Amino acid sequence: MIDILKEIFLDFQDMDLPTGIARQVSVSHMPGKATVCIGVRRSGKSTFMFQLMKKLQDTGVDRQNILYLNFFDDRLHNLQHDKLAVILEAYFSLYWKTWCLPCCEG
Repeated sequence: MIDILKEIFLDFQDMDLPTGIARQVSVSHMPGKATVCIGVRRSGKSTFMFQLMKKLQDTGVDRQNILYLNFFDDRLHNLQHDKLAVILEAYFSLYWKTWCLPCCEG
């Protein structure tokens, strides 16, 4: 599962963000918390999230520091709700140097 998640993360890093038409909605960000968008099917949630990600990139946030995971991806069929820690394990295994303190490098 870790290899599948790494593949999904790297696929996201390479994809062009389909930002569509700008939405006139504001989001309250909470420091240290994930931003989640919920709503009915086909209402533009993913497009809105891609717009937020684009804004982050435009302000200098590196793409590898944006974690996006579509749980409807068929490759995640075997991911179980009680084992979601594997998501962070896969992400940190790709980008551990980004998050690691200088004293940890070896």
